[in-house]
Amino acid sequence: MKRILLFSIVLFIAVATQAQNATVTKVRQLYADAKQEIAKREQNAKEGQNPNDLVVTSNYYAQGSGPAHDETHYYHSSSYNERLMTVFYRPFFITRKYNVGAQEFYQEFLFDDQNEGKLVFYFQKNPDGETRYYYGENGLAHEIVKGERAFDEATVQRLATDLCEAFDKLMNREY
Repeated sequence: MKRILLFSIVLFIAVATQAQNATVTKVRQLYADAKQEIAKREQNAKEGQNPNDLVVTSNYYAQGSGPAHDETHYYHSSSYNERLMTVFYRPFFITRKYNVGAQEFYQEFLFDDQNEGKLVFYFQKNPDGETRYYYGENGLAHEIVKGERAFDEATVQRLATDLCEAFDKLMNREY
């Protein structure tokens, strides 16, 4: 009986690890494709073509930490809705640089454009460490944390939702 239980546990762990590796591999390919698309767009922008991006910059004074700068860069795709006769924009990659006092933070959010724009990857680099979250069909599939974790997974989901809602209000006039 103990052998069957042990074998079942080992088999379950092997299947879970294989699914996790497949998710990470898929996300890494989506990330490479997004970075390649962004590089192509930046090259097109140098040639005078529209790069299909949106940059939102905020400069303000934060109580207790001084001057603050927040720059959010949305890379987006567009599709034409024939029924509504309008163009719909959806972000596929968002970067955000900001500071809290003298500390600099950098975030990346990758969305799967083929899967209703679901969040598939999050990256944060801060002075105390790095965090990577990989998302699959059933939510968080894998995480890598080096140093101190800046945000938990629930906060990352809320941030991604907030950034997408802000984008919708700016680009799709969804208010």
